[in-house]
Amino acid sequence: MDEKKRVAAYSHVTSPKKKPQTAREELEQKLTTYAKEYGWEISCFFSDEGKDHTNWDRLISACQSGVIDLVICENLSCLRKNAGEKIRMIRKLSELEKPVVFWFEEPGIYTIDETGKLVLTIMECVIEEESKQRSMRMKDYYRMKKDVKRE
Repeated sequence: MDEKKRVAAYSHVTSPKKKPQTAREELEQKLTTYAKEYGWEISCFFSDEGKDHTNWDRLISACQSGVIDLVICENLSCLRKNAGEKIRMIRKLSELEKPVVFWFEEPGIYTIDETGKLVLTIMECVIEEESKQRSMRMKDYYRMKKDVKRE
């Protein structure tokens, strides 16, 4: 007999066109409907707005304490802020004795299978490269600014 999965949903609401509460409620309804299609019941929702990541941190704590088996998200955009750090945490959670799996609905990424792991690895590499490029641009900017002051 399969053990019932303890499912959480995570969203990061950034909709400028809707009130955050309305956007969050619509997303929660969408994820609930989606979960029911797979026979899952969402036991808790974690949702952040704008630059706030408080509920991401709470979600991770719940996962690490063994309260959650599966996290569903609408898409990868919920990772956009601090994405590299979040991807590394998802990878760590998937390596626990009792792995926590993330499911990203729209691209259909399931972090426990090889395709999902590959996508996370590629994303992490791209994010690291973007970070290096941004750092190099900032160094060049400050170097040029310093040179201009000398003249």
